[in-house]
Order: sequence, then structure tokens, then C-alpha cells
Amino acid sequence: MSLIYAIFIFILSNASSNIILSDYEQCNAPLGMESGSISDSDLTSSSTHDMSSVGPQMARIRIELEGGAWCPDKPIGPKSYEYIQIELHKLYFINAIETQGRFDNGQGNEFAEYYQVQYQRENNSSHWINYYEKKTNKTV
Repeated sequence: MSLIYAIFIFILSNASSNIILSDYEQCNAPLGMESGSISDSDLTSSSTHDMSSVGPQMARIRIELEGGAWCPDKPIGPKSYEYIQIELHKLYFINAIETQGRFDNGQGNEFAEYYQVQYQRENNSSHWINYYEKKTNKTV
């Protein structure tokens, strides 16, 4: 089993830091990583092994094209910091994140066992916020 650590980073833009809940886009529907509503140009990564076959555009759920997943340039280890960044263009209340491993010719043994979610509310900011589970105050 290959162990992959990935940081999922969401940019929530066009929003002030003093936001009330009614300003969020409230929706329980997928945002578009499977359907393509989130365009390839809105997906970036810290690195990639090969942009055309395993670039960030391959990080879509239930789509087995080319290499079948995003793969960073170098093997992942405990001190790695590789990430996928998704530009959402407006503020959303994210209530679920779905991940999927790489198909790997039917082996299905390449997947992230752990990942961290970070977000920012304004895309001109360099301040990233770690998402914590409210009940346990642990980083997800």
C-alpha cells in the first residue's frame, strides 16, 4: 500500500472576514469536482509527476482518465507537504469532502490515509486556516 499525504486547500474568495452564516452559499449538492463545474484551471498543486497524465486536473472523483489521479512529483513521506488547491470563487459552507484513491490497474492500493484541510477566505491573503473538527478540536 502506498501512503500518500495530501493537503486539500480551498480558496474562498470575494468574502470579508466578518461573515454571517446567511452570506454563505448554502447547498448540499456537490460543487463540481466530478461534473467538471469546477474547471481544470481552478485546480493547482504543489507539484506533479506529469502534468498531462497525473496533474491536478486528474484529482476528480469517479473519473479514470490517464493516470487515474493527481500524483505529486516525488514519493510522499511523513515530512512531505504536497497539496491540491481548489479555487471556489465564492464563499461556501463545506459540509463534506470525498476522496478516492488511484485505481492502479484494479489494485486500488494507492490512496491518502491522512490529509489535512486548510482554507482561506480571501484569495489575496497568504493566511491559511487549518480546519478543526469542532467536537474534538483535532485537525482533520
